[in-house]
Amino acid sequence: TSALRADRSDLLQSDALRSFWFIALFAAGLYAHLKSWIGEWVFYLVTIVLVTFDLSGVDRRLLTAEQYQRARQAAITPTQADQQILQDDSYYRVYNIQSPFTEARTSYFHHSIGGYHGAKLRRYQDLFDSCIYRETQRLYQHLQEGRLQPEHYGAINMLNVKYFTYGPDQVFPNPAPNGAAWFVSEIVRAESPAEELEQTCRINTRQQAVVDASHFDIPDVGYDSAAAVTLAEFQPNYIRYETRSSAEGFVVFSEIYYPEGWTATIDGNETTIYRTNYVLRGLVVPAGTHTVEFRFAPRAYTVGNKITMASAWLLLVVVIGCFGWAVKQTV
Repeated sequence: TSALRADRSDLLQSDALRSFWFIALFAAGLYAHLKSWIGEWVFYLVTIVLVTFDLSGVDRRLLTAEQYQRARQAAITPTQADQQILQDDSYYRVYNIQSPFTEARTSYFHHSIGGYHGAKLRRYQDLFDSCIYRETQRLYQHLQEGRLQPEHYGAINMLNVKYFTYGPDQVFPNPAPNGAAWFVSEIVRAESPAEELEQTCRINTRQQAVVDASHFDIPDVGYDSAAAVTLAEFQPNYIRYETRSSAEGFVVFSEIYYPEGWTATIDGNETTIYRTNYVLRGLVVPAGTHTVEFRFAPRAYTVGNKITMASAWLLLVVVIGCFGWAVKQTV
């Protein structure tokens, strides 16, 4: 207790002495200005310097030099399984079947359908609980038997899972993922979201797609067995595909449906994004060769950015104008 009292007494005395010198210097500057010994701008400059030194001195007590150094992170080294998968330069996803939603290292190296997050999209959680969980149980059984049966992993395949991992060393290639996008031959009608999810768990996702008729008009399209979709560019907020088909068809894209901000265009013309297979995106694509683009540009963000930028420039103009007016008045 005595040591604590002594420390506080020293702090109080040092701060009181420090404040005294700042007040004394400011008072001297103010007195000199009132006596017209120094001009108005010199007095302003002295005040700015004193305030700057005062604030910076106090700030250094809380924000030390060490807190401005870049934090060092422990290096995450790829496992044997990671190194094997990274030899594949195509676009794919990885499913860590050992602990899909309690670890994040898989996402450090690969596109993953798992990974930990405190908040998940409810639809994606529904899909996992209803479809992927059951398919994972089948997958365990097939791995024990030594033979994968991809026709039983419809929901996993539609998420473009090309590799299964278990532990740091075990990798099991999936022989039949649906890919980044694909044409389907049949659209299965659902009358509610619950039925849409139920149908998604049962269909052949490579050939069929489920659309909820209570939210979307079911499109009437054809099918070309030789049609193709190619992923040309992928960024978090922009995705571009090239399509080729002799008939108007329905394309399923292995990307999560999220209407708040995502828009789709075909050759520059905006089109409707269908919620497909409960969580994915679908588009009606005309016959021929086309460019399909998805962009994420939520209105609140893009408009807000423009308003913020305009306000910042306006504020800068006002400050410069006020400074110029003040200089003109003194001159």
